[in-house]
Formats: sequence, C-alpha cells, structure tokens
Amino acid sequence: LDQVTCSICFSSFIGILLPTSMRSFLVTISVLGVSGCSNLLIPAGSSKDGSTIISYSADSSTTYGDVAHWAAGKHAKGELREIWDWDNGEHLGAIPEVEYTYNVVGNTNEHQLSIGETTFGGLEVLSGGAICDKLYGCISYAPLIWVTLQRAKTAKEAIKTIDRLMQTF
Repeated sequence: LDQVTCSICFSSFIGILLPTSMRSFLVTISVLGVSGCSNLLIPAGSSKDGSTIISYSADSSTTYGDVAHWAAGKHAKGELREIWDWDNGEHLGAIPEVEYTYNVVGNTNEHQLSIGETTFGGLEVLSGGAICDKLYGCISYAPLIWVTLQRAKTAKEAIKTIDRLMQTF
C-alpha cells in the first residue's frame, strides 16, 4: 500500500448514528483494525450533550501525529504563502496570499469550519504527476485543506476556495 493509502472512511456516519451506545460504537471501530486515514463525525443531536464531535486521524505507520497551528494574519499585497508537501516535506512552491487569513489549529479554523480527508492513493489515470502552475508551483491535499481553512468561514466558502485553488494550482 502507498504511504497515503487510507482505506476506511467514517464520513458516511454523518447524519446517522448506530442505535448503540457511543462506547459500543467506538469499540466497534477499534476492532476494525483501522489502517488508513479515518474520520469520526458525530453531528449535533447525535451526541448526549448535543455537541458536534469531529476526529481526524492519519493512521499511516510512516506519519507521526502533530497539531499544526497557523495564526490569523493580515498580509501585504504580493505576499506569498510557502507550500510544503505534508507527506514528504518537499517544497511545492509559493502561492499568492489573501489580504486576511483565519486562525487554524489542526483541521479546524476559528469559525469552527473543519475539513477531513480519507485519501486512498489516487486514480491510476492521474499517476503521471502533477501539472503545476509555472510561476507558483503546486498544492497537494494537506496544504489545500489548511490554506482553505485560512481563507473560508463556511462550508460553501470552502468549496469555492478549494475549486479556485485546484483550478489555479
């Protein structure tokens, strides 16, 4: 399996929760032997106290946990944001910064917008390598998440931001 292979996605549990207790649910997940990136998403109304619970895990044996932080900031016109690949540390380029960015801790920003992912290695047809912007370089999946969280307040804004970033970089 490829190092970014992530085989189990719990995002299908959004909007539903098994009629078992949360403890039984979590025990069931741990017995599955998770070997890829996983998300556990519990919507408001499904938890005992009505809170939303989001968990993300990069379960790769070659990836070690950390919690990254990007401080909110005001940026000068023409300022660039360096882009580094999360999986291997390769410098991918630098993209134009927006005027203001939001505070991001892990995969959640100050507006409680969260983004998870469950990569699986990708489509064979795309294995020929990235097509990068000649001036600014590329953006891979992890920086795409973090840059989006720095620039979007809502899920709708995030989708538009991801589309714009993918079309450009």
